[in-house]
Amino acid sequence: EYSANKGKIELYEKLVEASKRQEEDSQKKLDEIMKKIDKLKKEIEDTLKTFKIADITELKKLESDIKENLESFEEKIEKLKSQNKAIEIALSAERKTQEYLNKEVVELRTGLEEKTKLKEKLEFYSEIKNWVIEQFPTLLRDIEREILISSARDFNTFFKEWFNILVESGNIEVEIRPDDFQPMINVNGYDSPFR
Repeated sequence: EYSANKGKIELYEKLVEASKRQEEDSQKKLDEIMKKIDKLKKEIEDTLKTFKIADITELKKLESDIKENLESFEEKIEKLKSQNKAIEIALSAERKTQEYLNKEVVELRTGLEEKTKLKEKLEFYSEIKNWVIEQFPTLLRDIEREILISSARDFNTFFKEWFNILVESGNIEVEIRPDDFQPMINVNGYDSPFR
């Protein structure tokens, strides 16, 4: 719609220019005719003086022809002026429409930029939400597992130490499995789970 209005405006501007050129051409022709009339009047006056106003009817006929031509050109000039005025009015209306459309385009671009920024924020927050839903529990589980394994190792070290202090027999060894905290008892090389 914007480019169509722009095309209309350019067309109206061309029509206005053509109308102005035509008006100028008509004005030039009118000026030339007026010069010819003045020249003819002078010639007629000279001729009439020479012939002592012998044929006045011819002079009147020539004068009426000139007046008709002059009136015809004046009518054409008036028509061109009215056409020019109509074109200028239409051109002004098209310019107003173009200004309105330009404002609307600016508003739409601004709205689009804002929506694009909102979309980017939404995508960012959506990625964070998906990470929290999908990966965070796994991460927490892995962290808990590492902490528990570390605690189990530390506990196993302390448990062995205390067990060896409390039980002085060298053929019994005790150990805590780090994956499930189950005690394992090794008596004379045989493992037996604690139940």
